[in-house]
Amino acid sequence: MSRSRFEIKDLFSLEYFSEDLAKRYLLSSYFKTFPIFLLLEGPLGSGKTTFVKYLGKSLGIREKIDSPTFSLISEYSSKKAKLSKATRTRAQT
Repeated sequence: MSRSRFEIKDLFSLEYFSEDLAKRYLLSSYFKTFPIFLLLEGPLGSGKTTFVKYLGKSLGIREKIDSPTFSLISEYSSKKAKLSKATRTRAQT
């Protein structure tokens, strides 16, 4: 398992990063065979849900992606991909 750390400075960079991630990795034929897990860490309001929204948009997901305070696990799908989002913070409370 590889681990990378990215620091994003603004919303434009966050959207670009999510689009690039989707195009390079998540939509490739290799990764359609195996699930990919991304761990997003950060304090409340740091952009984790915004990143997932941008990623979902890049994957062709049209459903509204909500903040994790509303559910522990949310699943979204499109013709291109399936996206599941789990919240650890809420599970610990």
